[in-house]
Amino acid sequence: MYFGEYLVSQKLITEDQLLDALIYQLEHTPSLLRVLRDEKLINVSEIFRLIIKQVYNNCSLVDVIKSEKVLSETQINALYTKQVENRKMLGAVLVELKILNATQVENSLLVFVKTKTEEKIETAPPVSISSAALESMKELGLSIEGLQTEKKEVVEKNIFVDNYLNIYNIKMNNKLAKLVSVLKEVTENKGDIANYINSLYGDLYILKGTAMSANLNLTLDLINELTKRVEEKLTASNEVINTWATQFLPLLEESFAFLWEIRNVVAEMGTEPAIDSKYQTIVKKLAIEIA
Repeated sequence: MYFGEYLVSQKLITEDQLLDALIYQLEHTPSLLRVLRDEKLINVSEIFRLIIKQVYNNCSLVDVIKSEKVLSETQINALYTKQVENRKMLGAVLVELKILNATQVENSLLVFVKTKTEEKIETAPPVSISSAALESMKELGLSIEGLQTEKKEVVEKNIFVDNYLNIYNIKMNNKLAKLVSVLKEVTENKGDIANYINSLYGDLYILKGTAMSANLNLTLDLINELTKRVEEKLTASNEVINTWATQFLPLLEESFAFLWEIRNVVAEMGTEPAIDSKYQTIVKKLAIEIA
């Protein structure tokens, strides 16, 4: 089950509304041709040649690229990945189409992520223990059942943390850094920034859901504040968002860099670092931005 199916099963949206959202999502997903042009892996003249051959042979663009050996399999897969990365998140689409509000999407996603993660948790296998060790345990007032419960709790915690680390990987970190860079450029040119803000919001609530499941409270508090700031601008005019973004983006960039530092500590140590002056400074800046 994926997120859209979950929303239908919970009667939060209808199948018709889900279909409308998926069509809208597809219409606003860049074509492979656009991604190919934007990535500049092939010059324009060569792209035109490939398109002509595609039409003549009545086949897909990828088939032509493969037959002509213009790009490697790795490069083609990278194009698909880039296409998916630039696709609007379903949650953001549902908010944009006013099918659900941001709070409904966020709360539903948190429950969905937790449910999917719990499905992956297998019952801890029986503890193998010798008769001598069993006697020692009895003398100490311990039981195999207690060990089983403790082991299961550790397994569950590790799975939730691993899920967060898998979601917030180097690919996600690079995507967020690039998104901030694009936002800066669009803001400087007074361009249409709304779609990028929706994409940013989608990434933030995914991180928020996984951080909550993993009980990463330091991370969660910071993501919560960032999410609130972005959510407040989802329905604002382009002019208002541009003015706000000029002041907010440097703080967003600093926050992402710090979140990545915390994430790497979790990956190495299994737990978050203690609150330090750097964290307090960022939170203070966010508080000023709120005011």
